[in-house]
Amino acid sequence: MALMQRGGSVPSGGLPSAPSRLGPRKKMTAADLDAKQQDFWAEFMKRPDAKAAYAAQRRLLEKKRRWLEERQRIEERAEHRKEVADALEEAPAETKKLIAPIFHLRIVEDYLWEVLDDSVKNKRNFVDRLRNDPKVYAELLNYRENFQAGGEARIEDMEKQLQAINQARLLEDERKKELKPAPIDIHTLKELLEYAQQCKYEGNEKFREGLYEGNEK
Repeated sequence: MALMQRGGSVPSGGLPSAPSRLGPRKKMTAADLDAKQQDFWAEFMKRPDAKAAYAAQRRLLEKKRRWLEERQRIEERAEHRKEVADALEEAPAETKKLIAPIFHLRIVEDYLWEVLDDSVKNKRNFVDRLRNDPKVYAELLNYRENFQAGGEARIEDMEKQLQAINQARLLEDERKKELKPAPIDIHTLKELLEYAQQCKYEGNEKFREGLYEGNEK
């Protein structure tokens, strides 16, 4: 039985749904969402307080990055120091006597680690190099004599000189890289040579025909 309502009857199956005044709802895609987010942040970053907050956040992140890098360097140095100390356990008494007073110096730690790392990579005996490699022994003896003569202040001067030398070498290497022509593969070179040859041929043809600037007829 149909129910009567103003303006007509209603089917017995139920009340009709109200017509939507907004129309069909558009489904938002990921691209639409990204665009909305970009618009929001673009508008948000125009605010002075937002720029200040963003700058502060960048400074904080940079400070955290530097802290993490320094922490990593400290941890690596501690690990290197331990490995060198373990390797020195097998050294004879005279070698330990030479190194013991200067082992706490950073420049000495770095040098010993370089020798140890190089020895491992090239399958050489670390302790044997400390005693019998003239270059290694002379370097350690140099550190010991400078430390006895001028203490840690003298060693700090040596570190600064070494850093300056390394920096100069780095700059020189960068300069050589800039001067060195970029490598080119054989196929690209072949194409360039063929193109140059074709340009030369066409240029000669135009010249013979008188089609060049300055030859006005």
